[in-house]
Amino acid sequence: MANPNIRSDGQTTSFASASTSWAVQMPDTVESTDQILVILQPFAGATPPSASRSGWTSLRNDQMFSDRSLQFLVKDTVTGSEDGTTETFTIDQSSYGTAVAVAIVNGDDSANWAFGSIATGTGSANPDPPSLTSGFGAVNTLWIAVAAAFDDDATVSSYPSNYTHYTDEVQSGGGTNAGNEIGIAARQYAAASDNPGTFTLSETENWGAQTLAIGPRVWTGSAALSMSLAVAATGKKKAYGSAALSMSLAVAATGKKKA
Repeated sequence: MANPNIRSDGQTTSFASASTSWAVQMPDTVESTDQILVILQPFAGATPPSASRSGWTSLRNDQMFSDRSLQFLVKDTVTGSEDGTTETFTIDQSSYGTAVAVAIVNGDDSANWAFGSIATGTGSANPDPPSLTSGFGAVNTLWIAVAAAFDDDATVSSYPSNYTHYTDEVQSGGGTNAGNEIGIAARQYAAASDNPGTFTLSETENWGAQTLAIGPRVWTGSAALSMSLAVAATGKKKAYGSAALSMSLAVAATGKKKA
């Protein structure tokens, strides 16, 4: 298994004009073995919006308040040519808001990612992501803390302790009672659970916060087949000699989760 991480700090996009079509900036660097995670915070002024795009999977759509959502979408199969491009998501209601996109390295299949229960607060400067037990056990895990705030043009001034890869975005032109902000931070931590500390905003706001855990990649496809054949050839759980070499070559040849 390989250790999951974020390839580089996320790319952010803001949408100051309400629209049903959001062109979200992709990360600067994307490799063909990566996954791309996009987090959207749309505000429609009516009911919580929902986003979609062909080739992307909606993992989670958390309702923060009656008119705002925090949605997580992933592209598990990438070409590596997404670097610096945009992907256009369709919002089911004309919305404005913010988005962030990150490339995930060595992450497990997104179907196995774990989320906490959405936390919300009002009139506070400290969004507090929920504690989360991943279900993976104490393996090398990528923990991502997310804070979404709204009302005025607050910025994130500090992030949870021990978390890095800081990224935040303010909806340009939002202003008093019409702004949206999103901030994320990440941590590599070999533990079964984590309780991120709080974010700090530049002023009090209404907010929502979430915690996401991504376990290490599990090799499948021809790499897994080669390992099975090696075990069969040696009759042992651990392969030696040419069988071990076969496993190493298969992993090197595929270089990806699924061959």
